[in-house]
Amino acid sequence: MAVNPNTPQVHLIGEIKGATGFIASRVFCKFEVKSGINWTLLAGKDSGETYEEIRDEIDEFAIWDHPFDLHYTCKAIRGWPKFKIEVWQADS
Repeated sequence: MAVNPNTPQVHLIGEIKGATGFIASRVFCKFEVKSGINWTLLAGKDSGETYEEIRDEIDEFAIWDHPFDLHYTCKAIRGWPKFKIEVWQADS
């Protein structure tokens, strides 16, 4: 997709590091990035999930280090991207 060089563009680059404070020993994260009609995703995945971290001790930090790299173009700032993150637990 050709993008006008004068159109504002936003790159969201980072990672979902992990979680703590959950009583289950097996946890994973589902995420989704929602944006309004003024924003167009040019590259990257705006939803997904991490792998399941199995912790030996429940009070340990669950490490995911799950990367994200999203590239948007926008017509106006209204409706800017927002992350929705859910932490799930797996049981037997």
